[in-house]
Amino acid sequence: MARTSFRPAARRGFSRLDLFVVIAIGIVGSAFLLSMLGGVQSARTNSFQNTCRNNLSNLAKSLFSYANRNGGRLPGYINTLNRKDGSLYIDPESGKATPVSWTVEILTDIDRQSLYEQWQKVRTPVDVRQPDESPTTSTKLYIDMLVCPNDPATQKSGTPISYVVNTGLTDAPISKASPDSAGPDGAEVPGIPRDWQANGVFLDRYTDDPRVTTDAKRRPPKIVTRFDRMRRPKDKIIMVTENVDAGDYTLDADRDSADDWRRAEVNLGATWSADIVGPDGQLRKRPLSPALHLNERTGEGDGQDIRFARPSSRHPGLINVAYVGQNVQSLRDTIDYYVYAKLMTTDDNPMHPGTRDPIEKLGAASLTDADINP
Repeated sequence: MARTSFRPAARRGFSRLDLFVVIAIGIVGSAFLLSMLGGVQSARTNSFQNTCRNNLSNLAKSLFSYANRNGGRLPGYINTLNRKDGSLYIDPESGKATPVSWTVEILTDIDRQSLYEQWQKVRTPVDVRQPDESPTTSTKLYIDMLVCPNDPATQKSGTPISYVVNTGLTDAPISKASPDSAGPDGAEVPGIPRDWQANGVFLDRYTDDPRVTTDAKRRPPKIVTRFDRMRRPKDKIIMVTENVDAGDYTLDADRDSADDWRRAEVNLGATWSADIVGPDGQLRKRPLSPALHLNERTGEGDGQDIRFARPSSRHPGLINVAYVGQNVQSLRDTIDYYVYAKLMTTDDNPMHPGTRDPIEKLGAASLTDADINP
C-alpha cells in the first residue's frame, strides 16, 4: 500500500483581531500596574505626611515640657550655652558666650539626655581633646525628629533641621540717622527693635550686639515669651512649622560669629514681613518679595537669605504646622499673606510701641477656618 504522508498545515499569522486583543490586554495590564504603583506612592506620601505631623506634635509637646520646667517661659530661638552647674559657658578662643539653638535646649525633652550633657561639656562643637580630659563625643549628631521624611536625601546627613519656630517680625539692627538729620554726636536712631513680647513666639535670648537697641538703649539679652501672655484662641498662633530651606540646628561654628544673631533667625526661624498694607490701604494677599510667600521658590534658600525664613515643604500644596494650642494641622500654601501674618502674631498689636503706627487692619482681622484653609 502506498504510504500516506502527513504534513503540518501552514501556520497562520496574527489577524488584526488578535493584535487588537493583545494591545488591549497590554493597556489594561499597564493601567493596573500604574494604579498599583500610584497606590503605593500615595500610601508612601501619606506615611511621610503622618510621620511629619508626628514629629511636629512631639516637638510641640517637648516645648511645653520645657516651659513647665522653666516657670512657663519658652526657650529663645537662639540661647546662651550653660554648663551643668548653670554657669555661662565662655568659649576660650573667642571669649564670648556660645550660641545654641532652641533644639539644643529641648534635647532632654526629646529623649536625648546624653547629647544634652555633651553640649554642657562643650568647648567647640566638634571632637576635641582638652588638657586632662578624655576625648569628648561630638555634639554634631543627626536627629530624625528634626527632619521631615519627605525632604531630599541631602537632608539626611549632618545636622539639618526642617522644622522652624515662629520668630515673628524679622529681627533688624538699629538704623543710622542720615547725615543731615543726625545730631552733632552722630547718634544712631532706633529702627525696629530686635525683639519684644509681642514679636513672635520665640525670641532672641543670646545676642547682646551693640548695634541692636530697644527704645534707644542696649537690648536686654533675656526677653522671654510665656503662653499666658498670648491672645486667644491659641490654636490660631503658629508655634513650629516646616521649612525645607532651613539650616542646621547646631549653628555652624565655622561661619562668622559677628552675625550670629542674623544667621540664627534664617537657620532656625520663620518670619513675616511688616509690609503687608498696600498703597490702596488694603491688606496684601501676596508679599512684596515672592520668596516670602509660603512654598515659593522652595529649595533655593542658602541659609543666609532672610527671605527664605518662611514656611515651605515638599508636600504638594501643604505645609504641616504645630500651633501654640498644640494642635497640628496641614496649612494650605494658598492662604493670603495677611492671614499668615496674623497667624504669626501673639497679640492684636504686633508692632512695637514707639517705632511705627500699629497695623490696625491686621489687628482687627478676625480669622475663620475658611481664611486659613481656603
